[in-house]
Amino acid sequence: MIFDVKKLKTLVVIAEEKSFRIAAERLNTSQPWVSQQVKQFEEALDLPLFDRAKGRFGKLTPNGEQFIAIAKRMVERGGRRDIFLGTRESQGYVEPCHFGEDKGFYDSPYGEIAFDLMFHGFDYPDELGKNELHARFWRPKMVNGVIEFIRPEDCTIRKFVKPMAANPPLSIGLEEEGLLEGYSEEEVSR
Repeated sequence: MIFDVKKLKTLVVIAEEKSFRIAAERLNTSQPWVSQQVKQFEEALDLPLFDRAKGRFGKLTPNGEQFIAIAKRMVERGGRRDIFLGTRESQGYVEPCHFGEDKGFYDSPYGEIAFDLMFHGFDYPDELGKNELHARFWRPKMVNGVIEFIRPEDCTIRKFVKPMAANPPLSIGLEEEGLLEGYSEEEVSR
């Protein structure tokens, strides 16, 4: 299932309205379509998002609350994920935290999830020592909620992109006039 913004918005509206029927009215669609979207999400995630007890169809389960929090952020940002697996070109919406300070969604023994081939980064001409641009790829996996990113030199899958000459910026280094104003020699030598 593709988690597109329209489908995610459906879940967010149900959570806000606490009613499948009212959510359908607000979204100008039918209640069976709304129910179908929920069913597809629950099947794809293999988790119940809404309580099915009589009269409680709009109430979220604990898993549903976690998923809706993520879905709301994605809808607010036009569908961007919280974190993109990659480097340099990455764009993400991440809040500061300390690893392990609180319980996360994947903290329970979740097992291993393989993400298959993904972009890791570029090897630039000044790094390679030749006039070529290469792309690096890797096969990340998450084990019990943790993805260990490999170093660029450990990527074994590389693809030539195009010829490219190294073009380092012109600099005179620390000799630039005014660069070190306000700093003592001790601070600079650290």
